[in-house]
Parts: sequence; C-alpha cells; structure tokens
Amino acid sequence: MKKLSILLILVTLTIVSCKEEKLEPSCLNDKKSELKESSCEDGVQISLYKFQGSNVYLLEKGSCIADGSIEVIDSKCNRLGFLGGLAGSDEIDGVKFYENSSFVEVVWEK
Repeated sequence: MKKLSILLILVTLTIVSCKEEKLEPSCLNDKKSELKESSCEDGVQISLYKFQGSNVYLLEKGSCIADGSIEVIDSKCNRLGFLGGLAGSDEIDGVKFYENSSFVEVVWEK
C-alpha cells in the first residue's frame, strides 16, 4: 500500500510538472486593442508560431483588406517583419517563414 501511494504521488507530480504554461506577453493587450478597431469582421486574429526556437506572433488584420500584410512580432512585441502584402513577402530575417515555423495556436480572434 505504501508503494502504491508513493507511485501515485510521483505520477501526479510528473503530470503537474510537465504541464507547459503558456503566458502571453503583456504588450499583446495593446495589439489586441489595435486589432479590435479593424473594420474587418473576419480573419482578425493573433496567432502564435514557433520560429527559430522562439515564440512569435502573427497579427492578422482581417480578410477584407486586399493585399493586406501580416505583422510578425516577437514575445517583447518587437517587429520582426511583414508577411504577404503587395510584395507577397514570405520571409522573416531572410528565412522562409511558413517553411521554417510551426503553428501553435490562435491566441485571440475578433
């Protein structure tokens, strides 16, 4: 019985300690406020990606803007660049973004 109790405690601790906590940078609140002002109703969102080992956020202004670009920021809200737009850019820091990143989740949407 004692061994079973110890085993249950260890399993519980392992599960709790392995849980990854996702914390949004506080500067995203300002970005959310800006995006709420968008005239678009569809496609306005902030998405989290892993890129070059770091969390980056894509600020999408919506699908009603023809040739609109998507701003890419880091976890301190520093601008890394833009994707799409008139030029159709697909690179951040000279690296093809979508080929070298992985989608994590949509953090916020209008």
